[in-house]
Amino acid sequence: ATGDPIDGAFVLALRLSGGLGGLRIGQTDVDGNYSFADIDTGTWRVYSRATGYWRATVDVDVLAGQTSVANLALDAR
Repeated sequence: ATGDPIDGAFVLALRLSGGLGGLRIGQTDVDGNYSFADIDTGTWRVYSRATGYWRATVDVDVLAGQTSVANLALDAR
């Protein structure tokens, strides 16, 4: 991972705990950023993948009334 942003990387968030199911799908922008609005509290597993890179995964706890950050670094294949 070089730390450079990846435009158009696929991002998926899957709810692991805190209630019944949940799935969010998105894509990074030119600066490598993504966001999910109105996401329920609980533990979420965030996956990211882009062509030419290995998949990265991180778990994040989402708390009510707070912004949660899940940064991922993709390694080139």
